[in-house]
Amino acid sequence: METHLAREVCTRFTDIRPVIKSGIQSVQQVKKTTEMMGENGTTKEISNFLWVVPLEANHKVEEMYKRMEEVKGKIPEGERNINLMIQEQLDDRYARKCTEAIFHKTVTQITVWNNKPQNKEPADLKTEKIILKTEGKDYASALRSIRETVNLERIGVKVKNIRKTAQGDVMLEVLGGKEKAQAFKGAIEKENDGSKVEIRRDTSTIYISDIEADITEEDIRQVIIGNCRKIEGEIQIKMRENRNGNQNAMITIDRDAARNILRRETLKIGWMSCRKRKVLDTSLDAVDPYKQRESTEVYTLNEAIERNRTLIEKLNKIVKEVPNTHKNLKETIVQISKNAKEFERASVVRWLEEHKFEPIEKITYDMESQTLTTTKKTAEAATQTEPWHGNTQTLRTLAGIDNLEKFRSIENHTWGQEVYQSTRITVGNPLSTSDNTTKVVLLEPGDPEMTNSIQRLYRDKFPELVNISKDFEVIEQITKIKSNTCEPELSSKKIIKIKHDGTTEDIWNKLTMLREETLHDEQVAIHHINNISIETLRKMTETVFQSCDKKVTIYTTASQNETEKVRSTYGMIVSEGGKSYKGILGKVKSIVGTNQSAKYIRGLRSTKDGKLLLTLGKDSMALKIYMMP
Repeated sequence: METHLAREVCTRFTDIRPVIKSGIQSVQQVKKTTEMMGENGTTKEISNFLWVVPLEANHKVEEMYKRMEEVKGKIPEGERNINLMIQEQLDDRYARKCTEAIFHKTVTQITVWNNKPQNKEPADLKTEKIILKTEGKDYASALRSIRETVNLERIGVKVKNIRKTAQGDVMLEVLGGKEKAQAFKGAIEKENDGSKVEIRRDTSTIYISDIEADITEEDIRQVIIGNCRKIEGEIQIKMRENRNGNQNAMITIDRDAARNILRRETLKIGWMSCRKRKVLDTSLDAVDPYKQRESTEVYTLNEAIERNRTLIEKLNKIVKEVPNTHKNLKETIVQISKNAKEFERASVVRWLEEHKFEPIEKITYDMESQTLTTTKKTAEAATQTEPWHGNTQTLRTLAGIDNLEKFRSIENHTWGQEVYQSTRITVGNPLSTSDNTTKVVLLEPGDPEMTNSIQRLYRDKFPELVNISKDFEVIEQITKIKSNTCEPELSSKKIIKIKHDGTTEDIWNKLTMLREETLHDEQVAIHHINNISIETLRKMTETVFQSCDKKVTIYTTASQNETEKVRSTYGMIVSEGGKSYKGILGKVKSIVGTNQSAKYIRGLRSTKDGKLLLTLGKDSMALKIYMMP
């Protein structure tokens, strides 16, 4: 169940995975029931059924026919719409034929969905680029010599594209991949003695920073080879010293090897794990940044010309086949044919080709508009301090804080950790919580379609939420797993959708309603919103739920969870009179050698005065490095 179609099904029917993993021998049913309850107490129930069909990918029509008959026996009578989802390993043609035969003359409409990739490029459409050096010849002469000496049909090569490079050489794009390119290269060299021909590989450049000062190009080359299974072509390395006394490197290798390097989390060169990134091509030979859009007018005109040409051919064919055609009709057809030939004139064809794409509106810069006139701002020293809010009194209890006015009076106080008894903040996804946790989705003002971040995740997993228009709505979803061997299993989920206008008053009122709705629930999961800070939301939730015996978890992202940064490393400066940074680094490496303490070194660089600065992990084992001679 790892294809895109299967993952989509598992997202909607979360209880299907354990059923499949346990192993099934017959068709099993998974029922998902969603109960939508409004404020007035009315309940609306929506049921969806999923049948899991075990089937081996052996393309046996008899087995597939038997399974589909079993499915027909389990589908309720009168069911008109069925979606049949076929995995990639199965043949959807057999499935459609079997289904058509079984459900023939019924009112059921079946849609077959497959997971096979569309428009996959055949292997023979892969291309390789060959460069022919002109070496003093002009471009046309070099191209003519290839045409006269090399027979493409004999060597079985097709050329997709020919163009002139920036250096004036001939670049030929050959279909068929590396083997065809090698055959074409050999034919050119055989028929044209002295010609320089090379196959241009698709390469990528990787930038690696903060390499230790004593590392050489050969050391880097060995690291690259050791981290790649296969490298085609040569490895080009350019190194230079950076301002920290270490080195940066630009490494050009073939594209597949570059992907392998960039895919790795770390690239250890010497003692350190170095940072790496792909270098973007900003040259004039790179891809045109302006996307061409085909002109609809020219496209429509070409289509009309083609249709007229087809009609004229049909009319001429009819005139030839039908005897005694009226003279006036013949003359009219001849006149239409003459008029149509006007579109075949070279000037018309050239105009259509030139106007095939819409004009590109390229960005232009007006130098006068690039200047920004600013006025000098002055401020007294007394105005440079940040505004002070509230007081520094520390809050130890929420006793007696039972309404919004009282909450506002203590909101800006410093809250002690002992106050937070009912809430906690967690970085993560509330949708990953267990079924017994009540999930609450808070809509942002102006986003009724639930298109923002966490709201979008709720919408994708529970599509019913979009159809709810009230400010406070409860959905209970019951999933029934039916098996032939045991009793049906039931699992339920509770989701609450809350709309608010962004004001403190409305958020307080909605949290109060949430408290009343979840009085008998064990756990509640909510998430942060953009209108108030995560700290304010926690304080407000803690105040509302202070008298409840339950835990409310506020889920947030790492960027929203603002915590105090604590330094997790030590720094140590090493110096020796008269020695350079590189010399000091060499001596330290010779002392430490392969000692286990080396793994506690997080970073190293040169200080402004040429000393060695070591960054060490903040633990007791790292202190052993201090004790070395």
